Amino acid sequence: MKEPELRHRLRTLEHDLQCLHLGVGRWNDTPEGAAARSLLDARDRLTNAERLATAPDSRRRDRRAAAKSLDGLAISLAAAERDGTQILAPATSALRDEIGAVRRELDHRQTAELRRTLDRLQIPDPAVEQHLTIGL
Repeated sequence: MKEPELRHRLRTLEHDLQCLHLGVGRWNDTPEGAAARSLLDARDRLTNAERLATAPDSRRRDRRAAAKSLDGLAISLAAAERDGTQILAPATSALRDEIGAVRRELDHRQTAELRRTLDRLQIPDPAVEQHLTIGL
């Protein structure tokens, strides 16, 4: 695979990993996508409840209801994280491994190109250079 193709592959894999964590794209109708969306939803609900519970401009009744819901939402988030980890881990690991392999290949090619460039520069040998200079 040529370098531009490798760079395109890397961008595609990175985008796929982002889609996995959001539960969209090709992951939309999969168990992984559902787990990712469930995890995001649980985090959002807990964050919103925490914000509402401490918001000085909200009604006292709303702050109190939000504060009471925090424990249940934290338990829901823990369950979503546990389930999400089990379901998302294999796909996440496979994508990260593939991203790592493509990055290593790109690094290897860039290093080889730098070595070829340095070899072309050909730093002269001081012993040869001494014979070429004119002595005064």
